[in-house]
Amino acid sequence: MEKLSIWSRVLLLVVLASAGISFGARASCSLGSQLQTITFPAITVTPSEKGSVGTVLASVTMPIGKINYSCGQNVASTWYSSYSRPEMTKTSVTNVYSTNISGIGVRIRWPQSRGDNSWIPGNYSCRGSCNEAADKVLLEVVQTGNVTNCGEVYAGRIATVVVSSDDAPQNTLPLLNINTHGITVNVRSCSIYSSTNSIDLGKYSLADVIKSGFTGDKKDFSITVDCPEKTSAKITFEGKTAWGMETGVIENAGSAQNAYIKLYQKSGTRYTAKALNTSASFGSSASFTGKRTVTYAGEMYFSNSTRPNATAGSVVANIVYTLTLD
Repeated sequence: MEKLSIWSRVLLLVVLASAGISFGARASCSLGSQLQTITFPAITVTPSEKGSVGTVLASVTMPIGKINYSCGQNVASTWYSSYSRPEMTKTSVTNVYSTNISGIGVRIRWPQSRGDNSWIPGNYSCRGSCNEAADKVLLEVVQTGNVTNCGEVYAGRIATVVVSSDDAPQNTLPLLNINTHGITVNVRSCSIYSSTNSIDLGKYSLADVIKSGFTGDKKDFSITVDCPEKTSAKITFEGKTAWGMETGVIENAGSAQNAYIKLYQKSGTRYTAKALNTSASFGSSASFTGKRTVTYAGEMYFSNSTRPNATAGSVVANIVYTLTLD
């Protein structure tokens, strides 16, 4: 009985070792195309020392070729995108990661055509022979806080994409390297601030909404730029325009159907619809020294053609504005 017991233990060890060798053999991934490497050109940004958090200071895209890869016939695999530098940690701004310059972050998206589903870091799963079509890589430089020092975000590798089979994630194969020639930061002494970062557009009964001609109350908010030197400014409001709607009407991201939000610029007592995704003078085209304050407004909006089909629910929109100072 004792010999049988010893033999059983030895046999068990041999089986485990064989299983380990077979496991490793299944983990090989290969590229059917070239390893893709792109390098963004040198970028210079001029943030205000106390600029608004979330301001996009620069936005650059680069084309990227197709990528073909496989980890074996019918083998499940996943590619992972990540930042390459230890100082690049998540900030309070959505999808933005810090750099070696305090108050300056970056946001990178690949493949750009997938929209908000492809910000780095991210992942994508596939099985067997996989293909990423030719696309673009988007790099945005974003203000994440006060910027007190000029400097440079180092040149070199900034992000990578690797793939591995799901049964051996430790064996990775590079698919894409993202580099930069550096981002120069020259701090402006202008200050930018807004009266609020959140606007309550009110609550209305569905019965009132369905009545022809009903509109929500316009809710004002202001943006102020304060520059000690002569400066000209332009502003762009970025948002998703509601399909088939008029100028300034923003798609609702909430649960109510056939309800929208409309953006205005206010001058005195007059409200003018404000176009989205279009650069325009901040107040006027004239340069200014000191403070310039411009008032805008948001309104819960309903179209007469669709209001009979409006439903109860929430009405929400996120709008990002970019100020360009010259």
